[in-house]
Amino acid sequence: RLVSSSADRSVRVWDVAERREILSCEGHKGIVTQVRFLPSWQRQVISASYDTSLRLWSLADGKQVKALGTPSMEAVRALAISPEGEYAFSGGADSQVRVWDLATGAVHALTGHTGPVVALASPDGNTLGSGSHDGTIKIWDVSARREMKTLRGHRGSVMALCFSPDGRYLLSGGDDRIVAIWQLGL
Repeated sequence: RLVSSSADRSVRVWDVAERREILSCEGHKGIVTQVRFLPSWQRQVISASYDTSLRLWSLADGKQVKALGTPSMEAVRALAISPEGEYAFSGGADSQVRVWDLATGAVHALTGHTGPVVALASPDGNTLGSGSHDGTIKIWDVSARREMKTLRGHRGSVMALCFSPDGRYLLSGGDDRIVAIWQLGL
């Protein structure tokens, strides 16, 4: 299966082998910027939108399971999920990273970027990397709610992040056309 987000405000699930849409999830009021599968046993996907919300959708029937958002949130541009599906991480135009407990809906903000957050990645649910239009990458300790380090090296926005499976390395891609490999030593 493949899941897609769209400017038409929908999330669609596709059967790749048969090349057809099998589910459409509708309810966002703005462009859907990101979508991720939750771990397979949850049978859900989560989406993020310019309408400032995150929404969980059932893969059984396409119906909305839960909507998350805060009054102070701005357009959501980045989304990541912890490996066990307990937490969602979002970043957006307000330069904040939010950590969402998907079971309770509780949220807390991580602040430190000075530009919109457009890239997120987490190898284990406790360490989180965030990339921003401010040109920095921040590494966060999620449980302690604190910044562990700031990485500088891109000459423009940091647009993509990916951790190695063991969490010791971080790859970043920027609009400066550079892909960097960072040895974290955490």
